[in-house]
Amino acid sequence: MSINGWSVEDVYETVRGFGFRGRCLTLLLAMVHFLFALAIPLLCCLKADELISNGKLYAFAKELLLLVVQVFIALKLDEVVHWSLVKVLAPYFAYEALNLLETVAGGVLGHHMLVSDTVGASFTETAAIEEERRMLMKAVGRKTIMTALRIAQAVLIGMKVDGSLDATSWWRVMTPVWILVAYLCWYPIKKYINSTSAHRLLDAVFTAGIIVMLVAPFFLLADRLEGKR
Repeated sequence: MSINGWSVEDVYETVRGFGFRGRCLTLLLAMVHFLFALAIPLLCCLKADELISNGKLYAFAKELLLLVVQVFIALKLDEVVHWSLVKVLAPYFAYEALNLLETVAGGVLGHHMLVSDTVGASFTETAAIEEERRMLMKAVGRKTIMTALRIAQAVLIGMKVDGSLDATSWWRVMTPVWILVAYLCWYPIKKYINSTSAHRLLDAVFTAGIIVMLVAPFFLLADRLEGKR
């Protein structure tokens, strides 16, 4: 049996010349190609039978991006690929970009719905709708900022590992994390100020303690990474 003048033995010997990693990578690519070719009719059948929806396909595609970035990181660590870390993290950036678009689109649609609800509404209903609109915009803004901080942190870490920020310390590289830590530290203070509970101080101290335990590893990590310089 031959393929374009290549016998099976010639193909095997060519792949064998790349070593064990080459054979594994070739097998992986063949499996991906086969699964991709098999997935098209399978998804079409599931869609025709109404067993899956566009929303589920979209959610699956997003989760697949996270799987792909893990594969890319593993290939990068094994030195199978020699891409920069920023390129390796490209699927993650696409995932976060989709999250950002969802947040903005949801906020715009929600705002339009609330604005349309105010037409013909009474004064009391209008005040309630305005409060809902304010809370919606606040939630959208907070989620947008959090997503932007995650993207910025990933970009900075990638640039630092790739050598583009050699003159910058890890403490500065992790600036987005410190911004998030500052926000988390403000939360128990705000909770203490706004709470009317008789045990608000104990509640705030307990919340602050949990936050400190959660963020302490980031400080230790930055100190450890800086110590390697």
